[in-house]
Amino acid sequence: MNGIRGHSNLDSKLESGRMQLELSVIIPTRNESESIVQVIRSTLGKLLAIARSSEIIVVDDSTDRTTCNLNELAQTIKNLRVFHRTYATGVGSAIRLGLEKAQGRYAIILMGDMPEDVKYILPMFQKLEDGYQVVSASRFLPGCKFVGYPIIKRVANLLCNLVMKIAFSRSDLRDFTTLLKGCDLEAIRELGLEANEFDLGAEIAMKAIRRGLRTAEIPADQFKRQAGFSKLSLSRQATLYAKRFVAVWLFFR
Repeated sequence: MNGIRGHSNLDSKLESGRMQLELSVIIPTRNESESIVQVIRSTLGKLLAIARSSEIIVVDDSTDRTTCNLNELAQTIKNLRVFHRTYATGVGSAIRLGLEKAQGRYAIILMGDMPEDVKYILPMFQKLEDGYQVVSASRFLPGCKFVGYPIIKRVANLLCNLVMKIAFSRSDLRDFTTLLKGCDLEAIRELGLEANEFDLGAEIAMKAIRRGLRTAEIPADQFKRQAGFSKLSLSRQATLYAKRFVAVWLFFR
């Protein structure tokens, strides 16, 4: 990929093969200067509590101070690896790069604008250790809350997930589209992921089902972002989701 620069004091050890990690947390960012420091520090705290070998991978497409903030953090957090991309090509491609660079047995995807989502690291990790290969943080399980989330996006998500649920005969799953996922890295790399945008979450879920991977969900609340601006355009994403659904449904086996 063009224009990628890595920054980490762990890279040489990882590349030499002397270090084997259990968990990689992948965080895509684009202009999240108001939240990224809190996200990284909260993630680090959760990983220390788990007490397993781990790393934090940030794939950064920012044009604001986020880049400087990440470089400063990488100087003091030894298991933080930052990859800056000169040309942004979408959140999905950022996550795919993170999955490619990850050194852990398992990977968990978080968003750079949602500090509260770090609380799902432990339950997702526990599911992965129990033998599940894909774990989604579902917003549509009983008891989950939507706080400040636009109703039109909520309805669109419900309809999209309903279609996939019926098409793939998985009445036990309610949130295909969420990007907040955990996965077994070896298994996920066999899926040939292609999505560059938010439809990556659905692609992972649909292809995992087609390949017979063990999948599960944990409950998760959905909050309106507290800082910055959403990068999701509903009209654009609807077209991408439709194309991704058709491509997987018809051609992926």
